[in-house]
Amino acid sequence: MPLVRVEYEKKGRVAYISHLDLIRVIQRAVRRAGIPVEYTKGFNPHAKISFGPALALGTESCGEMMDVQLEKEMEVKNFIERMNASFPDGIRVTKAEYIPDGSASLTALINAAEYTIQAEYRQGGSGQEGRVSDFFNRREIYIEKTSKKGKKRLIDIVPMILEQKNIEVGGRRLSLDLILETGNERNLKPADLLFSLRAYTGLELENVRIQRQSLLIKRGEKYFTPFQVFK
Repeated sequence: MPLVRVEYEKKGRVAYISHLDLIRVIQRAVRRAGIPVEYTKGFNPHAKISFGPALALGTESCGEMMDVQLEKEMEVKNFIERMNASFPDGIRVTKAEYIPDGSASLTALINAAEYTIQAEYRQGGSGQEGRVSDFFNRREIYIEKTSKKGKKRLIDIVPMILEQKNIEVGGRRLSLDLILETGNERNLKPADLLFSLRAYTGLELENVRIQRQSLLIKRGEKYFTPFQVFK
């Protein structure tokens, strides 16, 4: 069966709907658009749509991913137009391509994500740049995580900050462009990173805006998009 890999945006008010609600929105949009999607068999059939790593509530994104299994092939341009006409404001397909049936799932492939984080801080004076720089140059940064069974443990997040693309501090504004480990094996949430940054630097961050720019596949020292890995 034809398999379409889809990149889409999630911005504005829809950033505040949960991942489960997002799945429902997309499934309804597929039905309204008349997309010939493949359905599971059985008493309660559902569309064969699989998603990339869930996005934290309140986080916008320019590059979410999903795979849609179709009953029959259709033009990609037609697919994109029909989906976008059925989506609510804030969700929009930006790219779609057919990939080989039986390809590895998005959750199996994706292990990194690029984030842009912007915030304001209250403190004036000098020294903020140095404190933020010191934080990102630390050899170890531990956070406490609680497992599903309620067991607490300390995790070093430094190896999970894969790349510091841009860090700007000044004029009471903070701007970060980072690639963080993301996926089933290990996952660093921007909120956990910011919690540690606040604790270490003493900065009182406000008006925080987090946007996921893209989901990535890291192989060695190189990054690929979920589309590039098949080329």
